[in-house]
Amino acid sequence: MAKKILLLGELYKPLIPWFLHDAPPKGVPAVYNLYQFLGNHSEYQFHSIIYNPEINKVKKFPNGSVIELKKFAFPVYYIWKLLVFLKLLLRSNQILKNNSYDLVYGLSTFATIAALVGKWNKVPSAGRIYGTILTKHVQDRNYFKLYTRFFFDILAIKIPADKVIATLDGTEYDKVFHFFNKSKNRQPTLLYNGMDANLRAKLLSFPVVKTWSSPARFCYIARLESYKRQELAIEIVDKLVHQYHWTDLEFTILGSGSRADMLKSLVQKKQLNQYIRFIAEMPHQEVPEFLATQDAAFFFYEGGSLGNILWESALAGRLIVTVDNAGTGLLFKDGINSIIAPESDDFVEVMARKLSELQGADLSVYSQTSRELVSGLVSTWEERFEKEFKLLFAG
Repeated sequence: MAKKILLLGELYKPLIPWFLHDAPPKGVPAVYNLYQFLGNHSEYQFHSIIYNPEINKVKKFPNGSVIELKKFAFPVYYIWKLLVFLKLLLRSNQILKNNSYDLVYGLSTFATIAALVGKWNKVPSAGRIYGTILTKHVQDRNYFKLYTRFFFDILAIKIPADKVIATLDGTEYDKVFHFFNKSKNRQPTLLYNGMDANLRAKLLSFPVVKTWSSPARFCYIARLESYKRQELAIEIVDKLVHQYHWTDLEFTILGSGSRADMLKSLVQKKQLNQYIRFIAEMPHQEVPEFLATQDAAFFFYEGGSLGNILWESALAGRLIVTVDNAGTGLLFKDGINSIIAPESDDFVEVMARKLSELQGADLSVYSQTSRELVSGLVSTWEERFEKEFKLLFAG
């Protein structure tokens, strides 16, 4: 008999087209593939609840699993999120009181709800955390921002589920967790993400980059938000063009988000319009074809950069250019499988110099080595989720 899971989901923005309109998702493959894995598995069946401001709808899966999309609107986002938190707390508690479930599984900030309603109803609970953006704020002891803007993230640590699974993405969630929760009984399990099997095979079929194109093509694929730090890449391109006179280049920023206007203004201010272009986020299945046109991929995220796009860029045989912060430098080594420089006040100057010295260089030594590294670390989503749910149901 299939294990029944009550899955408390978030309305992730890149998944809104899929959640609400049955269109292809534009990101967050870890969540999309979680639903696909559980919704097509013979041993599991889920009921997921997701509040959204637009529609009431039920999405059905082959094994009888459902996503229940509940309409609830409120004009102020943070108040909406608080109200959704309370509504989901009450709704999930009611469901567990009236139905039999083997696991209550909360995503991101709703891991706290899974912990609470699981305890109240004597149902095992799991919290799934997709990395963290708290690493630098914890290092800087920025308590005001931590306990205001990131209150729900901290609550998921203070009131943890029975088992906590976090993405091993270089953001060092285990250290952030230990900072707020000293209990040795609630340490998170860190696991790498997986990858779609067909996507993985496609990326591995691309020839690795050996030499720079003309123009040399750099890219930055990420949400246009402050913690993704695209402005560092713009500053680096500025130095390459105006200080090192490397003008045979093209830099593409691919993504959407709240900082689009600010970044475009910075490009205008630096007089880089002929070198830098912006592309809005695209369906995830189209990213490999874009990567195939690029030579190098930049990753300068705050608090670690080991995410799906970095894995995909490495498997595609692109040159990885990144920053050594959090756990990124444990895997990526300068001059071996990447171009990487420490997080520092002079990072832009250091990285621009490193890249300028690569004009005319053989890039295959880096791209092939990073491909081999990631190929050994990142398996398919099916393998990844089989491992996770065996851990969750191990007792």
